[in-house]
Amino acid sequence: MSLRSGLLASIFAAGVATAGPPALGAQERVYAVASPAELELEVGASFQLTAEIQGTADEGAASEVRWFAADDGVTVTDEGVVTAVRPGESRVAAMFRGQPSWVTIRVPRLEPARIEARLAGPVYAGVTAALNLAAYTEPGTAVDDVEFAFASADPAVATVDGSGRVLGHEPGQTVVTVSAGDASTRIDVTVAPNTAEEYELAASGDVGSLSTGDVAAFRLVGRDGGREIPLAPLWSVTPSGA
Repeated sequence: MSLRSGLLASIFAAGVATAGPPALGAQERVYAVASPAELELEVGASFQLTAEIQGTADEGAASEVRWFAADDGVTVTDEGVVTAVRPGESRVAAMFRGQPSWVTIRVPRLEPARIEARLAGPVYAGVTAALNLAAYTEPGTAVDDVEFAFASADPAVATVDGSGRVLGHEPGQTVVTVSAGDASTRIDVTVAPNTAEEYELAASGDVGSLSTGDVAAFRLVGRDGGREIPLAPLWSVTPSGA
């Protein structure tokens, strides 16, 4: 066989080897896209999410979409209705054939709608007493990290510091207003004369030999002769040797 004949034979053989039906193109991807991608809802509000099938899919493919909430900040129904449960950021997935499409839901913090305030103990002239404070939203959920503001109707009788401590200045009565945002409440404060002649710091155990994990309760008592005057002081800790 000549060189020319061999070359033609090789080309013919290569053509036969590659002959046949054309290669199939890559299979078109079919997936779901949840909408909207981002959403803001107030606590208790609901919204209808949707999922659109992209690509060529069988009729009725949309019925394969399943909705799931990634956490308990929101709930979602089988039909895609999402409801905000608590403030924060949550995500909901539209699952289609094992692939999720995510929706981010942001639920803003609710401001206090109601404030509860009460004195931890009696107020005496020259002595402080704490205000026990709590704030709640309209649905009744407690609100944390609230910045309260205080005002006394008669600062000559009593004032309130930024931490909510009532300081009695002289015997008398006043009204303290506690507010946070649009919510407020008022509490009557009576400052009694401080007749204590001496003070005693009492402890529930031997505080001189406490070990890590031990607990001791302290109590400050004012005494007027044989009469005990209950006090609600502001406690602080000073490191040993300071």
